[in-house]
Amino acid sequence: MQTGGLFDFASPKLSCRYRHKRTFTKSRSKSLKGVEATLWDVPKWGNHRRLLVFNTHLDPWHIENRNEQVHEIINFVGETIAAIEKEDKTYQLEDWKNTGVLVLGDFNIKANSVEYQDTLLSNLGWVDYFHDVTCQTYAIENSLACYPEDCGRIDYIFGLERYGSKYTFLPLLAVSRSIRKEPVGEESSDHYALEIELIPA
Repeated sequence: MQTGGLFDFASPKLSCRYRHKRTFTKSRSKSLKGVEATLWDVPKWGNHRRLLVFNTHLDPWHIENRNEQVHEIINFVGETIAAIEKEDKTYQLEDWKNTGVLVLGDFNIKANSVEYQDTLLSNLGWVDYFHDVTCQTYAIENSLACYPEDCGRIDYIFGLERYGSKYTFLPLLAVSRSIRKEPVGEESSDHYALEIELIPA
């Protein structure tokens, strides 16, 4: 499947059970930046195990907006949980323990910066699966776009293991990770792809 820059190469193919998008209430971008939630069955992980993905893109060049957008994502996670439970009356707390949850995308926040620590890590309990990777994820030289400064790592895959005091999610283990750089002239994006294989921990 492909959704907003997210590619899945799973075999057998994943089945989407739920999809909903929220446009941020505050953004300087004309591209209607926001966050999309998708819930997937993952047969490879065993019966009744699922993956809930929040795919997002935050404003560049505006710290205040990004901070508000992250808070909107956090609220949207709670709203999505409630919406899924309302749509599927059989979804119980035990089902969330069998559901892995990811928040990923282009955050436009440089890794290990003060903003990264304060906005993305402080009190959120998010797991940065590429936390020890230092290379950049935005191409300085690219046939699709050109930005001469080194942005560092601004794209992320975060794992959520809880939401509030009520919900506990399936912890996921990264068994392989890579950042894929495409040849100049053959790029599918001005960002490098984050590739990861996850299994239940």
